[in-house]
Amino acid sequence: ERLLFCYEEMHTLMQNEALTDESDLFEVQHRLGNIHANLKDYDNAMLCYLDVLDFQRRTNGDEDINVADLLFNLGNIYIEKEELDKSLECHEESLRISTQVLGNKNVALA
Repeated sequence: ERLLFCYEEMHTLMQNEALTDESDLFEVQHRLGNIHANLKDYDNAMLCYLDVLDFQRRTNGDEDINVADLLFNLGNIYIEKEELDKSLECHEESLRISTQVLGNKNVALA
């Protein structure tokens, strides 16, 4: 929980800093999502991941490995929330993007 506090403080400071690069801010928010997920705070994890997903799609487009990673994380959150249809949708889209970006024979997809 101390790590969560530190990242939340860093995120707040970065939001208030005019010189902060937007991608750095969203990297911290992605890590906050991971921390929330590890603490089983799935609602806040989902909020973090959805914000970062929106940023990644606006910045890099839909066919980006970071988008695939976030969709995979969201799929895992939906499993924990017992929303299996949404989980399957996220995992299938993640696999499709990963396969397109990395290729069929990439070890990361095994």
